[in-house]
Amino acid sequence: MPSVYARAVRRAAEIAGGVNQLSAEWHVPIEELMSWLEGTRPVPQEFFLRAVDIITEYDVEELNP
Repeated sequence: MPSVYARAVRRAAEIAGGVNQLSAEWHVPIEELMSWLEGTRPVPQEFFLRAVDIITEYDVEELNP
């Protein structure tokens, strides 16, 4: 089972329009982002917090259109 960190990044990628889009927005090589999603490397705290921000903003917008 993926870690909560990887799940948060995956959800952020879904909201952003995909892994490629998130990689571009975050200026992170796709290979590095995929390693976080696959669990071969830990998600840095900075990017976990960015993912949480994306998810939270999305949820707030969905509740208050």
